[in-house]
Amino acid sequence: MRSLWPRIIAVSAVGVAILIAVLYVATTVDARAPEVTRVALTQPAPGQERVALTATSIEVVFSEPVIAESAQRAFSVEPAVSGSFSWSGAVMVFTPAQQLPLESTFVVELRPGVRDAAGNVASDPAPAFEFSTVGPPEVVDTQPADGADDAPLDGPIVVAFSRLMDTASVEAALDVRPSFPRELRWVGDRLEIVPQLPLAPDQRYEVLVGRRASDSAGVTLASPVRFSFTTVAAGLEPVLRLPADEAEGVAITTPVAVVFDRPLDAETVDADALRLVPDAAGTVLAARADGEPAERPEEARTLIFRPSGALPANTTFSVELGLDVRALDGSPLPRTGEWTFTTGAPLRSLANQLVFLSDRTGVTNLWSMNPDGTNQRQVSAELNPVRDYAVNPNGRSFVVADGRRVVRYAADGTERRVLTDPGLIEADPAYAPDGRTVALARWDAATGAAHGIWLRDADGGGPRPLRIADDEASPGPPASTAETDAPAAAAGARAPRFSPDGGALAFVAADGNVGIVELDTGRLLLAPLSAASPPAWLPDSSAVAVSAAREGRRALLAPTSRDGVARVDAIALRLGSDDMARLEIWTVSRGDGSPARTAFGRGAVRPALAGSGQLAFIRSDGDGPEAADPAAPIGLPRIAASVSGRSESLGSGAELAGAWIAFAPQPDRLAVAGTATSEGRPLTGLWLLAGGEVVERLSEDGFDPRWLP
Repeated sequence: MRSLWPRIIAVSAVGVAILIAVLYVATTVDARAPEVTRVALTQPAPGQERVALTATSIEVVFSEPVIAESAQRAFSVEPAVSGSFSWSGAVMVFTPAQQLPLESTFVVELRPGVRDAAGNVASDPAPAFEFSTVGPPEVVDTQPADGADDAPLDGPIVVAFSRLMDTASVEAALDVRPSFPRELRWVGDRLEIVPQLPLAPDQRYEVLVGRRASDSAGVTLASPVRFSFTTVAAGLEPVLRLPADEAEGVAITTPVAVVFDRPLDAETVDADALRLVPDAAGTVLAARADGEPAERPEEARTLIFRPSGALPANTTFSVELGLDVRALDGSPLPRTGEWTFTTGAPLRSLANQLVFLSDRTGVTNLWSMNPDGTNQRQVSAELNPVRDYAVNPNGRSFVVADGRRVVRYAADGTERRVLTDPGLIEADPAYAPDGRTVALARWDAATGAAHGIWLRDADGGGPRPLRIADDEASPGPPASTAETDAPAAAAGARAPRFSPDGGALAFVAADGNVGIVELDTGRLLLAPLSAASPPAWLPDSSAVAVSAAREGRRALLAPTSRDGVARVDAIALRLGSDDMARLEIWTVSRGDGSPARTAFGRGAVRPALAGSGQLAFIRSDGDGPEAADPAAPIGLPRIAASVSGRSESLGSGAELAGAWIAFAPQPDRLAVAGTATSEGRPLTGLWLLAGGEVVERLSEDGFDPRWLP
């Protein structure tokens, strides 16, 4: 036993010694051959790792330090390039002796034979690295663009290159004609030419960057670069003044506005930017053309003065603009000169007045005048054109609609109140006979979804939907009346009109059907017509008359977007000649909803009814205008003794083409908006007819007249 232990200890010692020797060799002796971990360009083109600037070097990264001579012998470039090597640890950099040629392709290879300090030799070649060189530097963008004709006066002018440039060479090669004092600024590969003073307005400038301009590697442009632009016209140019110069009868609540040809710099607009003489208190602001606040700076093209109270009546005002107002592009306001307007004499009631729409002050608004054409005055003061209106039967208030919202006024133009809530569109206003209720058509402003007919109190409060009873819906005689779901049929309804007795309301459905709702029960009757005008009630409330066709369906106008704002057009005759030629005057019975043709034949449009039962309409012979202008004359006006009688032509003393007709409270007197030709000379305006004869021209312009009792 004593001899066994020494042998065990000896064997263990030998094993430990062998293990230590193995570990030493394993940790201190390198047996792995070196590898290439990366090949890269030291000066690649921006964003292009394998596209080289001509002054680039080639960088090779090994997995460990290697014998320099072995790596340099293994390195090659095809086509051959002479150069020198430099080292930093395991990184070898090859720098060509001369700049590489433009637009050329090269392949870098590392052949076998690279050896490390331990004697390990790479037996396999590294993957080939292929790259190309750039072409000459280029101008990739300019601001303003070549040929621009609206360049701002305060710059800067920007020249963007395809890569970093030698700034001194570019500046030496730069020429601007005509010359102006300037500062040159560099932001990366972009040169900014900043005028020290505003550029001349309406001036053509040319910028030249000569061929001597080079990039950071000394490569010059392939050819000179030229571009030109023209600056904006001299100063801010007014495109519309409101009220128009020398306008008379202007509303005492009118805003005064100037619409310019470009956006205003709101920071230059103050209380002195627009002044009235004689002086009037008010607020001056930059806004959109319709007077609404501008959500973006580029929308603020209108300078507006809003009086804080009613202006004095029968007073001539001069409008002066301050010269400190500037556009966003820095262009100044030129000396545009003053203009004048004269306010009218408002009335507390519109009773016994002839009211009409006119754009004589620059924007369509509601006007009124005496029955003989005297004392013409503007009563609404909207900056967005009025498309429809309704006057309270008591004459003490009215509402106007611009296709987006409904606004209420007192008869003298004061007490303006927007009735339409945000997010909604309301149009087609109509008063009940007692003047206590206003009916409106309503839509969702964001989606255009129809909300049907709504009712409001005369002061604008208490909005509520028109009640239509599902179980009371009556389809009427199957041969004459459409069978349809009542609430759905009324969802897209337009042009509501109360019956003279106040018990029913007629409208035109979205598909052109004519509907009549009994207000006390909600019963709905629908007549299958393709209507093209609002319904007009017969004096006894037994039926409505409407311009319509029996065949086909004509969907009425839904909200559309113009200039980013959703609006609806007024229901007016906006049809081509073929459509007008097939229209007739129809009646729809309140009793059973049955439609019936009148005896006036095709081409009879836009009916108007008098309290005496007389019917007037426009006779179209198929040569009317395309739908553009609601005030354009479309045919000869005619009058009938009743809806069932024979019609006779009006205006025998002159050739009269009418677009609108309105009965006076007195029998056999009408107002016609249109054009009369007398002695070969056409005269447009509002005309008074009596006894079938043209008596006189009441107004030189205007359309959609209504004669109030």
